[in-house]
Amino acid sequence: MFKNLVVLSGLLSIAQAGPCKPLSLTSSESLSVITTATAPPIAATETPTTTTTEAAESTTTPAKDTSLTVVATPSTTAESTTAAESTTAVETTTAAESTTTTAAGTTTTSGTPKPSSCAIDSACPASGWSVDYYANVFEEGYGNDEMTVPASYYLTEELTPLDSGYTDVTYFAQDYMSDLSSYRQTFPNSNYPGKAYYVNYHRTLNGDITVDANSFTLVYQGYYQAPSTGSYELCIQADNANTLYFGEGNAFDCGTGEPTVDAPALVLAATGYHFNNPVRCGTVSLIKGHTYPVRNVMGNKNAVSMFEFTIKAPGGTATHNHAGKAFPVECGLSN
Repeated sequence: MFKNLVVLSGLLSIAQAGPCKPLSLTSSESLSVITTATAPPIAATETPTTTTTEAAESTTTPAKDTSLTVVATPSTTAESTTAAESTTAVETTTAAESTTTTAAGTTTTSGTPKPSSCAIDSACPASGWSVDYYANVFEEGYGNDEMTVPASYYLTEELTPLDSGYTDVTYFAQDYMSDLSSYRQTFPNSNYPGKAYYVNYHRTLNGDITVDANSFTLVYQGYYQAPSTGSYELCIQADNANTLYFGEGNAFDCGTGEPTVDAPALVLAATGYHFNNPVRCGTVSLIKGHTYPVRNVMGNKNAVSMFEFTIKAPGGTATHNHAGKAFPVECGLSN
C-alpha cells in the first residue's frame, strides 16, 4: 500500500504577536493508484450548499485548475483587516514530480493524486464524521505563529478527547473581538504578557460540542463517499490553523481508523488571524461510490476562531455540507 500525498505550505498573514510563519512539508513519495475493494455504493444525493461567511470575513475564490491549487489571501492590517482590504496571491502546486518557479513566485508541478479508498459496512448510515475536541495550549499550542506544534501533537501526547460528537457540516463562523467585550480578562502566559485569556468564553461548534473558545483543537475524521468519478477540489481555511489528510494510509488506516503520526498532509493551511484567513486547496481524482478516509485537524491558539472545509465534486458547487456522503470511522470494515 502506498501513501499518497500532496503537500502545500506557505502563508502570508499578520498575527497580533507578529507575522505568522508557514510550516513546510515535503515528500518524495510517488503517487500511485491502488485498487481497493469497496462495499456496494450507498445511494446518496446532495443539494450543493454555497459557502457563506459573515460580512467582515475575508473570502477568496480559489483559482480552478486540473493541478493542485493554493490560494493565499495575505493580511494587509492586523485586527481591523476586512475582505475589501486584502490582496490575493495564487500558487499552483501538485505532486513532487517536476517543478517550475516563475518570477512571480508561482510554483507549478505535474500530476494529480489518486487516493486509495476503503471498504465500509454497507449497512452503516451516513451519520456524519466523528469530531473530537482536544485541549490546545493557550497561545503556544497548535496554530501558534511559529507553527512549532505539529497537527499530530494530540497523537504524540496521547491526549484523550474532552468531548466527541458527529457532524456532516465542516464550518463554523468567525467570531469577533466585540463578542469578547463582556468577559473578564486574565494574562496567564508570561511569554506573551499582552495576550488576554477571556474567562468563561465558550462556543458550541460542530457536533454540538462546547469548547473553551480561547484555545482548542477539533479533529474531524471519517469516510467520504464520492458521488461521481472525476476531479474534486478540497479547500480549507481556519483561524488559526487547519491541516487536511485524505486517503487510506494518509488520513488513517482502513478499518482501524488509526492515523499515522508522521503522515504527510494533503493540504496544509498555515495560520490565519483576525478575519483574514488564507484558503488552501487541493485537487484529487476520485471514483464514484468509493469511500475515502478523511481527517481534518483544526486548531485555535487564542481568542477568536473560524473554520471551513469544502469539497467541490465534478460539475458541482463547493460545499461544507456533506450530508449523505459523510460516514463515521466506525463504519470501516476490519482489515
